[in-house]
Amino acid sequence: MTFTKTDPQTIEAAYAIEQKQVDHDHHVPTAGAMSGHIIANNVVLSTKLQQMVWTITGPTMIADRAQLTTMQQDLHTQRDQLISALLDLGENIPTTTVEFSQYTMLHEDPRNKYASADEMLADVVTDLDTSMMFITRAIALADQEKKAPLSQLLTRLLGWYQHTLRNLQERLDRPLTAGRPLLEEDEDDD
Repeated sequence: MTFTKTDPQTIEAAYAIEQKQVDHDHHVPTAGAMSGHIIANNVVLSTKLQQMVWTITGPTMIADRAQLTTMQQDLHTQRDQLISALLDLGENIPTTTVEFSQYTMLHEDPRNKYASADEMLADVVTDLDTSMMFITRAIALADQEKKAPLSQLLTRLLGWYQHTLRNLQERLDRPLTAGRPLLEEDEDDD
């Protein structure tokens, strides 16, 4: 029996195959699966940045809004580029709010709109740090899987995260490692 793409049975069958692959990829990590976490983190971070643009106050509000807006625009472009690269490789990508919520490791809190500008930006530092953990893992997996174009894209992405994190730390007048729990955990491991 032949099905058309819009046939409900075909849609269900295709989705079941996708879910089986997604489940496998999350038990045996792949660059594609790790990139799904990067995309989800990107979506959540972008939403958090929008909340900050709307609610940030203080004497540096105008400069902070400009920086947050630029970051948000950059994240959108990066997300589109990463999704395109993954689709080029035949990878599954998260596309729904449910999937973004399931795959993200970032935390949202509506109370953050009442935080000080410095507290908001410090939260972004933590989110960038968390996101970089997934990016570095995805780079290693892409290299292992011999997916050079994906590895190169992820490496550029990592560079943007590192640069943006440094800019935020300078704005907060903090050392590069301040408020970065993942670095503190690494130091404890030594």
